[in-house]
Amino acid sequence: MAEKSQTAKKTEFLWVPGQGPSSDALKRLARICPKPSKTMGEAWFLGRQRRIFTELERLDVENIPHGDMAKIFWEMTGGVSSFQREDNWDEWFYFLLGYLLEKENCACGKNIEYLVSAGLVINSVFSDVPYPQYKADLRDTLGHAIMCKLYWNELEDLTDDVNGIDSWTNGPLCSGAVSASIFLCLELLKEEQIESWLHSILRISGTYWRANVLCWFLSAHNLLFQPDSFCNVDSRLFPSIEWEHDYLVTSARVRFDKAKLGTFFEKLREQLDFARYMIWMQPLFDDQSIASEFNQWSITERYADYVLTGKKY
Repeated sequence: MAEKSQTAKKTEFLWVPGQGPSSDALKRLARICPKPSKTMGEAWFLGRQRRIFTELERLDVENIPHGDMAKIFWEMTGGVSSFQREDNWDEWFYFLLGYLLEKENCACGKNIEYLVSAGLVINSVFSDVPYPQYKADLRDTLGHAIMCKLYWNELEDLTDDVNGIDSWTNGPLCSGAVSASIFLCLELLKEEQIESWLHSILRISGTYWRANVLCWFLSAHNLLFQPDSFCNVDSRLFPSIEWEHDYLVTSARVRFDKAKLGTFFEKLREQLDFARYMIWMQPLFDDQSIASEFNQWSITERYADYVLTGKKY
């Protein structure tokens, strides 16, 4: 019995603030997926002149300006989706995955978003992987990046650098690195891991964290009733759950597993029934700025009416 319990613990995937990517997995990525010798180029170009991203040749890749890094990831993700292996975009992804996370260089969470989009597309397009343990390492590195210390304060709450409440200029949302990370984990986790992972999500006590994930619950639940497994929600009715380059994921025809999404919400209703939901929500009611936004959008009521009952909105 004890042996079975230890095995179960080994397979658990938990989110705990401050506990970021696995150091063992990062070391394995660095060893098996070194910096490519050939610099990558842009995917779409006219004429003979093609932009080659020579900035990737510098030693301090983590200091490439944000705008240039955004362009690199856009070309990489779109290139893999459209042209597959006509270039070495996938090799650069494998290198940058380990390199950027080891440097904790995901300022404002944008690199998490870029890496998630590229990772999902590459995972969908290619049946082979660089080494047998790669998908587990993707889960244990990028899947834990949102828990890096730099994104959390001493109150165990999200900082403004990733998905702070100050970004709610047009109403409540869970866009950006948090949403991208949740979708990535849903793709990579086994169904039997979802329950413990969800429990760890709900245990995090930060007010901004809970506000963000509650918005995600409401919007993502609506995806269960859409014809496709993933699509952008109607921003007039639901909080945004978009992230950078997510449209490249959908254009690559990536389809999230609705069965896993259904299991996620089934376990959510078990762990957060109405009575526990009201207790879990209390810190959000105590914050006037959050309470005002939630009241305006009827977030708490719609969550209770639809997510808790499993009904279509």
